[in-house]
Amino acid sequence: LRGEPADFVIHVSIVYVGDLQLEVIQPVSGRSIYSEFLEAKGPGLHHVCIDVDDMDAALAAAAELGYGVHQAGSMMDGGMDFAYIDGTEHGVPYVEIARIAPDMHAIFEAIKDRS
Repeated sequence: LRGEPADFVIHVSIVYVGDLQLEVIQPVSGRSIYSEFLEAKGPGLHHVCIDVDDMDAALAAAAELGYGVHQAGSMMDGGMDFAYIDGTEHGVPYVEIARIAPDMHAIFEAIKDRS
């Protein structure tokens, strides 16, 4: 969280509307950009996500444009790396940059097939 380690728990529910993935994120404990957003603004659109092949190149390009990382991490044993940058210039609080591995894409496709 802004360059410092963060220990937090969230619950995430995912559903698809056509090809559009929607997430509902519930902060459970700890500080995160999710809990900060909810405290400051209440429920609402938190971020849009861009799936990239090369996380390092995407973050370098964002940094060149002056976008610092607010929160970053990895989940599912490297199945997904993510970083959130400021998205207010683009009409959303955050833009999530994510590198999603094939195994994680398969999980998303299975969810999509059930939606």
